[in-house]
Amino acid sequence: MKWWSLLIFALGLVGLSAQPTPEVSAIIAKARAHLGEEALLQGVNAIRMVGRLEIQEGAAPVELAKIELVYQKPSQHLMVIEIGGRVEATGLDATTGWIRSEIPGNAASYRMTPLGFSAMKSLRMTTWENLYFFLSPGVERAEWVGEEILDGLSCDKVVFHYDRGVSYTRWFSRETGAVVRSQNPQGALIEESGVLESGGIRFPAKTVSRLALEGGQFRVVTMTLDFVEVNRPLAGSVFEQPLPRPVRR
Repeated sequence: MKWWSLLIFALGLVGLSAQPTPEVSAIIAKARAHLGEEALLQGVNAIRMVGRLEIQEGAAPVELAKIELVYQKPSQHLMVIEIGGRVEATGLDATTGWIRSEIPGNAASYRMTPLGFSAMKSLRMTTWENLYFFLSPGVERAEWVGEEILDGLSCDKVVFHYDRGVSYTRWFSRETGAVVRSQNPQGALIEESGVLESGGIRFPAKTVSRLALEGGQFRVVTMTLDFVEVNRPLAGSVFEQPLPRPVRR
């Protein structure tokens, strides 16, 4: 499994290319207010999350992993997953994306693969979605689709359109502004629960992503966060593309 595909659980956490309608602006404002004060949201420059994954693909046994996620403005991202004795790192440095894989202590296992243009753009969109709290600079248009009932809650359905037909969809509670459900460009349905607060901002403690596969099977990725850290920036070199092979000393 290519671990950059685990971006299916990335959730929306300034500036839309096109000014949204007053109705959509009000929905977004309420959703942002649910997360925290406006000044705090605008002041976020870096987010670090550490937690655990449970990965269930079809009838296969559940895989367990550790995960660390870092998002940093304007367009930097690092995701490190430890699973089955292997460490998979996925990075973004503005317009350069990469994946590094290795088994610690086994130099022959080292692999570094640059991401293609489409995968890099997907990673950048995910980074913006997590840093800009429903006001991603890459969104060309935010569209209110209508009102729907989910789990007994009245929700506003809003589609955030990027270029080339790519979109994120969110259902916001009309009562509180909280995200009730999301759908990412890959079609995964995402639900979140619990709250972790950091820097005066509310983050979901648990995220469950469910993606339909062939044959009626599903890939279910559950991420449980242990802690979230806001505005502790990392050096830019952390996000730079690694060497093709480790340096021998």
